[in-house]
Amino acid sequence: MKRKRVVVDTSVIVSAVLGNPKAAPAKILKHMFAGKFEAYSSNEAMKELYDVLFSKKILKLLGGNAEIAILTYLFVNSSVVLVSPKSKFFYVGIRRITSF
Repeated sequence: MKRKRVVVDTSVIVSAVLGNPKAAPAKILKHMFAGKFEAYSSNEAMKELYDVLFSKKILKLLGGNAEIAILTYLFVNSSVVLVSPKSKFFYVGIRRITSF
């Protein structure tokens, strides 16, 4: 069976890091790291994740613990397939979102 392809938003990743480990965002991240689906991202989205994780606000919420931000970024970056936002996969996802 082919694994599902998923784009995990920055807000889901940050919520997983800051929130309840039993909540949906944390479960999504755990499934991503376990390889239960193919995670996709773009260079732009990874830059956004980096900027958010290392923002003063998030670092403060992490108790100044930059190691958590570093490890999160490295794990996510090593777990995703980088694609261009112009690719067919991203275009289909955007079309579906805008059709709601």
